[in-house]
Amino acid sequence: MSSPGWSWDIAVHERPLHLVPAGPNLVPFPSPKLLDLRQFKGSHAEKYLWGTYRPGYYLGMRPRHPTSLVTGLMWVDFTRSDWFTSIRHEALQSDDLGFYGWLEHDGENYGIQQLEDRRFNMTTSLVKRQCKSCGAGGDWALRVNAKPAQGSMADGAPRPVVSLFFYVAAEGMEAITLGANAWKGAIGPDVEEPQPVLTGTSAPFGKWALHVRGEGAGGFPTGVHWLGLRTPYTANLTSAVKAGLRRSLFDQRRAGAEQFVLRLPDDAEPGSNVYVLQVQAWLPASLDLVFTSGRGAGERARVAALTGAAFNAQLARHSAAFNARLARTFPVEEGRGGVPTGTRVVSKAALSQLLGGMGYWFGHSIVWVVGNWPPVLPNWDAGIFTASPSRSQFPRGFLWDEGFHQLLIRRWNPALSRDVLAHWLDLMASTGWIAREQILGDEARLRVPKEFVPQPTKTANPPSLFLVLSEMAAGLESGGPEAEADRAFLEVAWPRLLAWYTWLNTTQAGPVPGSFRWRQRDNATTTELNPRTLASGLDDYPRASHPSRDERHLDLRCWMALSARTMVQIGTALGLGRGGALASLQADAARLSDFGELTALHYDAAAGRFADWGLHSEDVALAPDPASGELVRQTASPPRLQWVPHHGYVSLFPLIMRLIPPHSSHLGRELDALTDPGGLLSPAGIRSLSQRSSLYSKHNTQHDPPYWRGTVWININYLVLDVTTNGKSQALELSDLTAIGPLDGRYGSKVLPLRAIFSEYGLIRFRVLVECQWLKTLSRLEGVPEVPPFSSEAEALLDELSSNFSVEDAAEVKEVERTTNHDVKAVEYVIKRRLGRNAELAKVLEFTHFACTSEDINNLAHALMFKEALAGEVLPAMDTVIGAIAGLATEHAGVPMLARTHGQTASPTTMGKEMAVFAYRLARQRHQVAAVPLFGKFGGAVGNYNAHLSAYPDLDWQAIAEEFVTGLGLEWNPYVTQIEPHDYIAG
Repeated sequence: MSSPGWSWDIAVHERPLHLVPAGPNLVPFPSPKLLDLRQFKGSHAEKYLWGTYRPGYYLGMRPRHPTSLVTGLMWVDFTRSDWFTSIRHEALQSDDLGFYGWLEHDGENYGIQQLEDRRFNMTTSLVKRQCKSCGAGGDWALRVNAKPAQGSMADGAPRPVVSLFFYVAAEGMEAITLGANAWKGAIGPDVEEPQPVLTGTSAPFGKWALHVRGEGAGGFPTGVHWLGLRTPYTANLTSAVKAGLRRSLFDQRRAGAEQFVLRLPDDAEPGSNVYVLQVQAWLPASLDLVFTSGRGAGERARVAALTGAAFNAQLARHSAAFNARLARTFPVEEGRGGVPTGTRVVSKAALSQLLGGMGYWFGHSIVWVVGNWPPVLPNWDAGIFTASPSRSQFPRGFLWDEGFHQLLIRRWNPALSRDVLAHWLDLMASTGWIAREQILGDEARLRVPKEFVPQPTKTANPPSLFLVLSEMAAGLESGGPEAEADRAFLEVAWPRLLAWYTWLNTTQAGPVPGSFRWRQRDNATTTELNPRTLASGLDDYPRASHPSRDERHLDLRCWMALSARTMVQIGTALGLGRGGALASLQADAARLSDFGELTALHYDAAAGRFADWGLHSEDVALAPDPASGELVRQTASPPRLQWVPHHGYVSLFPLIMRLIPPHSSHLGRELDALTDPGGLLSPAGIRSLSQRSSLYSKHNTQHDPPYWRGTVWININYLVLDVTTNGKSQALELSDLTAIGPLDGRYGSKVLPLRAIFSEYGLIRFRVLVECQWLKTLSRLEGVPEVPPFSSEAEALLDELSSNFSVEDAAEVKEVERTTNHDVKAVEYVIKRRLGRNAELAKVLEFTHFACTSEDINNLAHALMFKEALAGEVLPAMDTVIGAIAGLATEHAGVPMLARTHGQTASPTTMGKEMAVFAYRLARQRHQVAAVPLFGKFGGAVGNYNAHLSAYPDLDWQAIAEEFVTGLGLEWNPYVTQIEPHDYIAG
């Protein structure tokens, strides 16, 4: 049995259904919830309670709470003849707006959005504010500015007029009170402050109020109006506004009106839990709305803090902080290294759109339990907080998209990223299954065709979350700033991740050992040219023409290799030992990374590329059906088991998942294929399907245009760039087996604290310290008037630059070095770039590295590396060992043992005495190590201070150099050539 429009899994066609209970597919996973972690409570929960979490609307806000308030904005241009069908509310491509999107959005405090309709443009600006007297989630303010579009008033066209509708709806059916007089008095040029127009009591805020103020340059000719409804249906209120406008017109007609006003009826049902406020104005016009959470003393001051000049100041402050943070997090230098002009603008828009497109939905999925009767059942109620792939097309959660979203969000805000991951993993069923689409509640379901609503419990989705989980595990290994929070997260997530991996490994297994197969391909379709593989995320990407249980899907095996590898990485970082589940995972990871098995299962030697395997025919086409005239699928020659001959994204998965050994000849061929303009390469990036494919740009059905058949997709292009950034070398992941030396391999965990000191990052960090300290020294010299004494703020900036120097900062230096071809010069340029943002320091930039040769910087950096390592790591470790051995000497002082001399047994001794021998020897060595002087020089290119004296001949540069070197805690070496001889190191 099947339902109309639902594609049953192949297994369902082959075996009869059984009347069985739904079982564990509808039961939550039985382990502690990630969202119960302390890191998601308190200030974190407060900070992210309110947001633009209704991305399917042009502007929609709600809190992250199961049943609470939802707000939204609609507008309509009544001068249009089609005004009734052009009310703007849901973000729809069919509205044909010129542009809509977030120009700036930080995901926390504010956002600025631009909306361009035919005759006018709008800007919506949001600011959130926390305060001691605020209720849950704090207060927020929204400003809507509307103005005529450029050219909209040409040739005598009437002045644009807009009707704005702002609504508040209580999902829990709590009554909302309208202050009608306050609403009428809130609009106009003489209104000085917002009025409390709507009030109510809703969880989690308690008492709340919405204050409104509006102003239009040309007045508000039709006044202000409203509509109150009592309804549980709050998901999409466009139809309610249309019904209210229609009823108002009928009422005006019955009253004998000669002219009709397109307005709401100014009435409300008893106990209304939904209010729509309407204001109509000539443009330009603005509308300010302030929401206060937890009403009480000081509310007037709280409103004042979010209106007028105060609102402008807060918006400007948040914008400046956002742009500064963006520059630090994603540094872009346009015009260098091939980076085109405009990249910063695009980068900001991309991040803002992603953060502004995050949403919260609450409700239950509709689950399709294959083999069950009834087949379609509701899942448990839950919430999902997630980024949405497209506000207009897919305002809901997609599992495989989310892994790519989080690669970006984690770099911007790791805590926010963990929050999203927690929501997804908490939606896991007891089997380990996670629905590939999270369509929770009516608001999400309204935007989904009915055939895609039920989520089949046998269908997987690419486990792309492992991309970001791998980064988290790497942070644990390197001891990054998020390590503590990441560890707490991963420890609780481990049982869920293990269950998810196990579910994927068992339910998606293929026909032969080591192979895998996506489920839910329809082998009975008569309308699809190549049956879709929705589970893969690549939808209509060409697979075997005739779905069968014999298929082997290349991309799924590669995803499983990533999953196994990441599970081992996480388990190892958490210290879970070598036995049990981790041992099994290690065996899986080794097998799935076995290049020989991969090529045996998926390499088409004749074509020279990796491919799927399955029942396939190239003689398949869509042709008109004689009876209906509709295009139907026709196969001219029978299919046979063979390699699927389509070259595209699937073929690249061994490369992008780093499964091709660096020494393999396959690697060169795969990289060469990326640069073939007649195949995958296009001016915009790597095409999803080669131009030479028989299905390139072909419709899959009469009505479905090509989707993954040539279009360039950013997520796969990102993976390609990630693996090919360093030219044609594919780096092996660091492990005991791939490390060049044992210090990075077998003993890597033992010397982990030394990485920040003796790595190239450590060397660059100390170079920056020396350069900054030298610039500070110059500012204190009276004989160098061009560098006046620095303010405390300038000195603090220099200190912060060196003390807070990060791995990302070092990466910026290495990027500059690609241009300079000089490591120390790259450090100098990055320092100048950072200091140039400060007006005081910008005046003395050229004194950075004054009179220095590279060895001046390097020799001091090397000495400081030894100094920090000795004081912080080596000597304390030696003291620990000496103390432990000395303790053993005392403890076993009376334990006799046989001694030896000349290789023969001799007089007795004690274990304690022999331990004391080693404790004393090691103590002597410790004293010798600590006594080694760490020398430094600072005498210029040949050690004679030539450049110094040429510029400032009256200064005692030898004394200055001595004071500078000793001030760093080093011994000064006065007699040197270009280099400090480093005898103390060699000794």
